[in-house]
Amino acid sequence: MSLNVEGGLKLVLLAGGSGSRLWPLSRRFLPKQFIQLRGHDSLLELVSGNFKGLLAPGSSIVVSSSQQAFGSAYKLLAGHTVLAEPCSRNTAAACGLAAAHCLAAGEDPVLLVSPCDYLVKDAAAFRRTAAGAVRLASEGKVVLLGSKALRADPAYGYVLSGAARGGAFKVGSFSEKPKLQQCRRLLRGGNACWYTGIFAARASRLFRLLELHQPALAAGLRACCPAGAARGAGAREIPEHIYCSLPDLSIEKAVFEKSKDLLLLKLSSGWTDVENWASLYRLGAKDKAENVLKGDVLAHDCRDTLLYSDKRLVAGLGLKNTVVADTGDALLVCPLDRTSEVALVPRALARQGRLQEHSHETVRRPWGSYTLLGRGTSYLIKRLELDPGAGISLQYHRRRSEHWTVARGTAKVVRGNRTFLLRRGASIDIPLGARHSLSNPGKTALSVVEVQNGDYIGEDDIVRVKDPYRRPR
Repeated sequence: MSLNVEGGLKLVLLAGGSGSRLWPLSRRFLPKQFIQLRGHDSLLELVSGNFKGLLAPGSSIVVSSSQQAFGSAYKLLAGHTVLAEPCSRNTAAACGLAAAHCLAAGEDPVLLVSPCDYLVKDAAAFRRTAAGAVRLASEGKVVLLGSKALRADPAYGYVLSGAARGGAFKVGSFSEKPKLQQCRRLLRGGNACWYTGIFAARASRLFRLLELHQPALAAGLRACCPAGAARGAGAREIPEHIYCSLPDLSIEKAVFEKSKDLLLLKLSSGWTDVENWASLYRLGAKDKAENVLKGDVLAHDCRDTLLYSDKRLVAGLGLKNTVVADTGDALLVCPLDRTSEVALVPRALARQGRLQEHSHETVRRPWGSYTLLGRGTSYLIKRLELDPGAGISLQYHRRRSEHWTVARGTAKVVRGNRTFLLRRGASIDIPLGARHSLSNPGKTALSVVEVQNGDYIGEDDIVRVKDPYRRPR
């Protein structure tokens, strides 16, 4: 049974990050929060499940990037209200966007804000603490959730607890990702805990704090969410020219470090941040040599090592304190104690314009997926997999032609004013500039091999004329 909160309760899931410290498993267009790291559920699903029973159905808001909301995570986000960021502006803008959206719709719920990159051991204990935070937030408080600091680690924010107040603690001070020496000093004091990124506040209270400490940000967010905002599930496009000009600030730097009336509740549920490969090593089941082995891997004379492969065989010999992560199209090898620096790799790849920075070999789409089979300077080969009843948008390309061959199933192709039904082995050419669409009219998966030719073969050379998924043109 959901909590009865005056004004309602909304879960706000912050899912717009790229998870770059978990590259090559996590990438910008399909980051860690949408990947199945445990069993068959993604981190977003696991985190959302932590709050099960607290909220009424349809009470979740996901703030995510437009590439994810209209692309790789489209199916996963079905049933949520999705605020699709046209660019990343950090957590102050993301949290404020959720608050502004609710207020523009004439609502003032308590917002239970959570990142999507952690696991808890005791979900029932976690829900009890979260429920306590919601009750305090309904009274006008801003309540942070902290967890016991297990080590001095600059990757975390630190909250110093002050005097007890009504079952909670007054926040004495807040330090966002301090340097290592300061982390050690904070821990020696005995009253520091890690900030989990989870907090509760009424929408109007959060927005007033933004107006007080970050007036330019608050004004921009109001402009992004005009009065009468739509309610219910589905993705909302945010004006790019406004949102991308907003200050790039974390909610901790923008508000929490400047506020003097915050409360803290301490989790007793066992909370673990899934930050990087070292996090996965700590979470993983270990063999007698303290190795974590995932996938088709073989370790010989290795110790304190993580071997990961999601496709081919990977063998390690004589490794110590090492991460080896293979995803078929990219391989990472680094010391286990330097995994916090892995984000440097995708940044370098971005400067080189490499696909491996943002995309996997197989890329999810609302209609199914495509897998990159090969590429050259003027051509690209893909395998398209369309779900039964699904289809790509009616579109055209300015700088490339395409050739489709049906490998499995039956394809319905629209080219110009003509419609074709193609069975296995049949092919069709799509000339440059021709309006076309591809759909699967059958009850089984459709597989099509696509060969692109042109002087430019980027994914942004798509002009959508009609799109059932309402993606930006």
